[in-house]
Amino acid sequence: MMYSIKESMLGNREFFTFEAAEEAICQAIVKYNDLRPHGGCNYHTPAQAHQMEGELGRRWRKRKPRSMEKIQEKESILVTLNGC
Repeated sequence: MMYSIKESMLGNREFFTFEAAEEAICQAIVKYNDLRPHGGCNYHTPAQAHQMEGELGRRWRKRKPRSMEKIQEKESILVTLNGC
């Protein structure tokens, strides 16, 4: 599951000054880019991946895009179930 820096590193923290918020955001960005391995970078940090050459490889498969018919079918089932 993907999380944003805001959700995963800043949480529900409150900041009383702009400078305090700015410092926390800068620290979160450094952690996110330089310390935290990412599945999309073959479990390297983005900073490491940026220095590498060649293809990184993936740890997941691409999902097939859903057809409009399947989306509309699911929507009609939901409408029927909800009685709308």
